[in-house]
Amino acid sequence: MTPTSCGALLTANPSAPSGVYTLDPDGAGPIAPFQGYCDMVTDGGGWLLVGRSQPGGWNPGCAGTDGGSNFGWQTTRGSLTDDTQAYALNVVANGVSTFSQMLFGNYTTSKTWGSRIFVQTLPLNWFTTYSTTDYAFPALPTEVSVPMCVPSAAAPDSNNPGIDGAMFQRAGYTSATYGFQMRDVPGGSFGLMASGWASCYGENSLCYGGGVNGSQGMIMVR
Repeated sequence: MTPTSCGALLTANPSAPSGVYTLDPDGAGPIAPFQGYCDMVTDGGGWLLVGRSQPGGWNPGCAGTDGGSNFGWQTTRGSLTDDTQAYALNVVANGVSTFSQMLFGNYTTSKTWGSRIFVQTLPLNWFTTYSTTDYAFPALPTEVSVPMCVPSAAAPDSNNPGIDGAMFQRAGYTSATYGFQMRDVPGGSFGLMASGWASCYGENSLCYGGGVNGSQGMIMVR
């Protein structure tokens, strides 16, 4: 039987390695099975890749987006087998929009996480409720794998150097096609773009912007 999710696959086979699997979220329902990448190791495993920027990163400064389109929660872009391009799964078309956690951060090569990874727990019906607005998380994201936050002495973080990842206090705009929105105040833009992270503040420190501004990045859910 085709597993309904990466988590279900991991529960059935705890030794399953990370990789590409055929998933069928609605079982005998009308949505066809699809190929998805499952991370079976990070923070307990069972994560499905839904967005990955192109490699190389960019130099956004504090720009809200890269000015592009065709990238985000409800966008189909790229291929799992082509790591030279940006990738977006389209969670609605594939029937996986009821997830409750989001794992995000930078990556090194292929689909291997980098050193700065965060996780947020999402409220019930987050995806549909916040399609054109955003949700304020009650707490900052949990730091899954993040080196010590040390602001530059030459350019201290005026937004409080002790608040690591504070730029990820809000998320939503799930109908947006410019990227996967995350930021610190109400309003669209910022987050993971096809070019990489647009989290601002990275030019000042590793703190407020999560230390990923301009870096190539990924988002996974479970």
